[in-house]
Parts: sequence; structure tokens; C-alpha cells
Amino acid sequence: MKKKWKATTVFGGLLLLSLALSLVYSLVRMLLAPDVIPEGEPLQKVKADYLLMLVECLLGLLVMMLPTLIKRRWRFVVPSTAVMLYYVFLYCAIYLGEVRNFYYVIPHW
Repeated sequence: MKKKWKATTVFGGLLLLSLALSLVYSLVRMLLAPDVIPEGEPLQKVKADYLLMLVECLLGLLVMMLPTLIKRRWRFVVPSTAVMLYYVFLYCAIYLGEVRNFYYVIPHW
């Protein structure tokens, strides 16, 4: 029997994978990044930037579980469309915005 994939499961999986890989990436880059930008060098990220990215990814992973906690704790039915839009928002805000630098590259992101 074929298993039917829900859109929320697919979006949730993509978000989880993106944030988990970004967490590892930001941890490694934080260890390798300089403490301050050397004089005369073009703008580059320092340890504090990667620490912020690391914290955002961690919090994103925690906040991602909110719809499930709301469903279980208060037996409140959260529509799948709302959950999917929530996941898309988290993906755009955390992964695209911070990790992929859309905040700096795309005006008014």
C-alpha cells in the first residue's frame, strides 16, 4: 500500500532538514570565522554573526514544534493550511533571510 504524503509533512521535513544543516554549517563557520573584521578587508561575517545564525536555527527548530504541541496539549485542531504557511514563513525568515543572506541581498526582505 502506498503512503500518501501530506503537504505539511513535506514542508516540515524540508524545514527540519534546512535548519538542521544550517545549524551544523553555522557552528563550523563560527569556529573558523575571525573575531573582528581585519582593516581594509571587504565586509565579511564574524563569530557574532554566526552565533546569531546558530541561535536562530536552534530557536527555529524549537518553534517548529509549536503546532504539534498545541494540538496535543489543548486538543486544538490547527488547520493544515495554517501549519504549512507557518512552515513557509519560518523557512523564508530563518533559512532564506539569515542563512542565505536575503536580508542583505534583497531590498525590503
